[in-house]
Amino acid sequence: MPESAEPGSTPASELTEQLRASLSLTGVASAHIDDLDMAPDAWLQAARAAAFQLGRPVHVTTVAGTVYAALRDWPATDEEAARERGE
Repeated sequence: MPESAEPGSTPASELTEQLRASLSLTGVASAHIDDLDMAPDAWLQAARAAAFQLGRPVHVTTVAGTVYAALRDWPATDEEAARERGE
């Protein structure tokens, strides 16, 4: 097991955590299907789980070989709006 992995963690739970961090920071996450080590539907499911953990609505889709997740209510706070403007 890699040193960075938490005991009892799984690749899916690690992905969900990574997606949650990305969604929290930028409101979006994406990956090229060829770079995934899982089925695209599993990535989309992890993105839905990450958004659920954040209590946020999400849109997930696959377009031209890339999976995407975007928070539907981004930016929801002044802090998120400032990050989006690059402030």
